[in-house]
Amino acid sequence: MGSSFLVVAAAVVSAFIVSMIWYGAFAGPMGMEDDGRPPLWKIAVELTRSVVVTLVVAWLAARLGVAGLAGALGLGLLLWTGFPAVLLSGAVLWEGVPWRRAVLHAGDWLAKLLVVAVMVGLWG
Repeated sequence: MGSSFLVVAAAVVSAFIVSMIWYGAFAGPMGMEDDGRPPLWKIAVELTRSVVVTLVVAWLAARLGVAGLAGALGLGLLLWTGFPAVLLSGAVLWEGVPWRRAVLHAGDWLAKLLVVAVMVGLWG
C-alpha cells in the first residue's frame, strides 16, 4: 500500500508539473493570454483534479492488468480519446469554444494522461 501511495503522489505531482510546462510552452504561441500566477485556491483545485484523475487511471490500470510501457501508453491514449478529446471537440462544436483553446487543453490532457498512465502502469 505504501509504494502505491507514493506512486500515486508522484503521478499527481508529475501531472501538475507537466501541465505547468505545457501551458508555459504553448499558451503564448497559441495566442492565449497569460494572466500570471493563479490564486492559491485554483492551484488547490487543480491538484485535487489531478488526484482524482490519477486515482481513476490507477484503478483502471490495476483492474485491466496494464503492464509495461505499451499497455500504459495505450491506456492513456484510449482514455484521452474517449474523454477529453470528445468533450473538448463537443465544446468547440456546440458551445463555441475557440478551437485553439480546445487544442491547447487537449494537448495538456494528452500529456497528463500519458504521464499518469505510464507511472501507475509501470510502478503502481
